[in-house]
Amino acid sequence: MTELILKSRIPRPKQENRKQIAREKHIAEFKEAIRETEAMVKDIRLNGTKGYQTMDEFLKTL
Repeated sequence: MTELILKSRIPRPKQENRKQIAREKHIAEFKEAIRETEAMVKDIRLNGTKGYQTMDEFLKTL
């Protein structure tokens, strides 16, 4: 025999809290992407493009 348990909807404060957590996670990921990009730009400025591939070079490896 299978028992089905019905629960009420999730209270609004919990929903809002989940949205805030997701938003904060996206913001943190975006900030990390910016930091990585800035580090790559600094490296390219100091060392040139040595060690980096163009898109054409990358596509040839696939």
